[in-house]
Amino acid sequence: MLKSDVDLAPYTYIRIGGRAEAFWEVRSRTDLESALEWRRQRGVAEWFVLGGGANLLVNDERSYALVIKLDRAFGAIREEPDRIVVEAGVYLSRLVRDGVAAGWGGIEQLAGIPGTIGGAVVMNAGIPAFETFDLVLEVRALDAEGREVCFRTEELRPGYRNGNIPPDVVVSEVILARRAGDRAAMATAARRLKDERREKQPLQHPSFGSTFRNPDPPAAHGVPEGHGSPAGQATPAGRERPRVGEQGAAGAWAAGTLIERAGLKGARRGDAQLSEKHANFVVNLGRASARDVLELMILARREVGRRFGVWLEPEVRMVGFRPADLEPLLERAA
Repeated sequence: MLKSDVDLAPYTYIRIGGRAEAFWEVRSRTDLESALEWRRQRGVAEWFVLGGGANLLVNDERSYALVIKLDRAFGAIREEPDRIVVEAGVYLSRLVRDGVAAGWGGIEQLAGIPGTIGGAVVMNAGIPAFETFDLVLEVRALDAEGREVCFRTEELRPGYRNGNIPPDVVVSEVILARRAGDRAAMATAARRLKDERREKQPLQHPSFGSTFRNPDPPAAHGVPEGHGSPAGQATPAGRERPRVGEQGAAGAWAAGTLIERAGLKGARRGDAQLSEKHANFVVNLGRASARDVLELMILARREVGRRFGVWLEPEVRMVGFRPADLEPLLERAA
């Protein structure tokens, strides 16, 4: 279904976005093929795909020629003897619910993660001990010309919070391994994961999720032995060392901990805030703009870099910004 002049904010988890001049709601593979054909016929060069709207910051100071929205109706799940075929619009909450009921082992690890399976494979969403691609056998997609392309997991070589999906394709189906699981144990694990998220994350306010990736602990950043680094390495000159405490070495170097240690927990720009509950979450307290969020991200990155010598990398996908806007999120000051 094609719509015109659509406000994108309601379609993102953080409730920030510009306007789509053309907004194509995809409810089937046929719809997706039609949307891509419409784009080709009109020569639309700049467009993007919107799934569940998690892990996404859309610049609200501009409009977009075409946005392809994967609707939840694009959500068939088909069980086969050794695999599960999931259309890209399936929300992870539904996949977990159905998977636990059917005993599809491993799917319970996705509990509490926002968004759709299509978005989850693009960013390789997960938790410290689990990633989406631990379950994925194959990703099926359409390229910009509408041709089907298939990628096996070993071809993609997914990494931390990056599925390595080519940027010019639209995920249509995800093929998951079907493994036997204990339904009762899976249900217990899913409840625990959801409870942990409610306890640790600021779910009462709109947010796109984690702002920065957790840095590699911590050899790349020169932490002395006893703080998680190889022997003989030293903290960069003039930099502070995060305290380990009860969190352990990896926790001491988590992005949220570093931002908090830098004194920025609760910092605000307009109605955007580094959450008082978890400093690696930017929350929208009401009327936050993308510029507010960007300024907070730049502040957090620079202050953590200045204090600890660690240059955080954005985890959130940022759409519609000029390269100059994003340069401060890539620089590494001395």
